[in-house]
Amino acid sequence: MLKHHLKKLCFISSWIFLNSMAFAVNTDTLYLQQNTIVIDGNLNDWVTIPYSSTFVKHDDNTTSTQKTKAKVTWDNENLYLAFDVEDTEIVGKIQSQDAAFFETDDLVEFFIDPDGDGQNYLEIGINASGSVYDYVIKCPNASCGGWADDQVFDVKDMEIETTIDGTLNNPNDVDTGYIVECKIPFSSLTNISAGNFTKPSNNNSWKMNLFRIDYGIK
Repeated sequence: MLKHHLKKLCFISSWIFLNSMAFAVNTDTLYLQQNTIVIDGNLNDWVTIPYSSTFVKHDDNTTSTQKTKAKVTWDNENLYLAFDVEDTEIVGKIQSQDAAFFETDDLVEFFIDPDGDGQNYLEIGINASGSVYDYVIKCPNASCGGWADDQVFDVKDMEIETTIDGTLNNPNDVDTGYIVECKIPFSSLTNISAGNFTKPSNNNSWKMNLFRIDYGIK
């Protein structure tokens, strides 16, 4: 059983994943990507894709001290996410698959819940070293019967690359941040039971949250 108990500051940006504008908080329009996105830890092929809504602190909605920028796009087969993270003290290390390093490491995290019902949604976390966990959260609270998750589930054929400016955990080197790139095949999401995952099409919507955990901030 996994529940998040965060020690320091967290940042969250709420999304509604759309192809046409709608009335909602932090709504971003994402158009079908025509160019090839290469998952290599370099964002040069993302230049035509706009940044998401501004990341803010989850507890008081103020702007975070260390900035987080994110981009999201899609094509007929995959969802793509890119994070450009400012971080002058990166905390973390290489972790085993599905380890609960949200309790210890700086990372980016995203939650994919297309139907927005708060159940059977996908949670993925990636730290600066490229370690990853992917869980299906079946029920997050008492309203659906109490916390239940699936840690066995794996997103098949997911691609991840990270790059770090500076040296991780080296006190003699000043970090400036890290980049995370991720590609998720839609085919792997449809395997989530009761998740109502369908491939996006024009004028439909997905709900997502993009999140950052920063333990190193002063």
